Amino acid sequence: MSQSNPIPSQTAIPFTPPGTSKQCETAAWVYGDLDEGHVPLIALHGGPGSPSPYLTPLALLHQKYGIPVVLYDQLGCGASTRLPETRGSTDFWTIDLFLAELKNLIAHLGIQQYDLLGHSWGGMLVGAFALTQPRGLRRLIVYSSPASFPKRVDASLGQRSAFPTDMRDALEKGDEEEHYKSSKEYKAAMMHFNRTHMCRLDPWPQAFVDSITLMNQDDTVSSTLYPGGPFKWKGQMKDWDITSRLPEITDITVPGGILLMNGKYDTTQDDSTAAWSTEPKTSVKWVRFDSSSHMAHFEEPHKFFSELVDFLLADLRQIQP
Repeated sequence: MSQSNPIPSQTAIPFTPPGTSKQCETAAWVYGDLDEGHVPLIALHGGPGSPSPYLTPLALLHQKYGIPVVLYDQLGCGASTRLPETRGSTDFWTIDLFLAELKNLIAHLGIQQYDLLGHSWGGMLVGAFALTQPRGLRRLIVYSSPASFPKRVDASLGQRSAFPTDMRDALEKGDEEEHYKSSKEYKAAMMHFNRTHMCRLDPWPQAFVDSITLMNQDDTVSSTLYPGGPFKWKGQMKDWDITSRLPEITDITVPGGILLMNGKYDTTQDDSTAAWSTEPKTSVKWVRFDSSSHMAHFEEPHKFFSELVDFLLADLRQIQP
């Protein structure tokens, strides 16, 4: 997967968040011609607030297979409108806001049929979006994303417990004493955690570093939706669990089925994502990556893209339940 990425067309999509008069823009990049034949793939990044550069390897789907790819930075991060004045506003920053933004993007681009890929937080969004029974949705890729966020936190706590005592103590102290999160001990322990359970490559891919850099420029979204950190989540999303509603996702909602993916060392462990494999009333294929954590498209690119392409190009008749 060493080919250079093609140059996308970039657009700024007008977006007025529901219930406001704010004039905002969603920055989007389109690889390929949306009218050229293949159903386009729309990819939703994680975070929240970790913009799309780290997903640019998905452009290879267009370069090698002719599948149009749409990447975009969700409101509040990257090249989209940033709103630092809304920090802490839980009435403004909601899942419904991001679902409205996705719906607006699809309508603005004139897309009639599409596949959705959601990574991490983005997977939570595509799951919630599928529950709205949207027109045109064909296939769903849930990539390193939980069905139950409390179970994801439990998994991270278990991963932390396996760390050396000094690192574990530093992380626990960071949870107890917010000021301790600026200490070198905490930062070193968090870096070890991220290099073990977020991306195991050394050095990290530049595209991933670019997303982190942009996220650190403005953490309004993440600090509002997920205050506290990876081991002591607080705020409105801490109890998020879509499990009981997954049966509403059927072969009518998602006729092309669901591809579920996560890594052996992932922050999204099997327990937190397993409901995606059993509860939807449509076909599901679960792929696990034995050498990956949270970034299989970097860590095991050949297997990742092989599974993704096979799924996206499968005949619908072959994957119906």
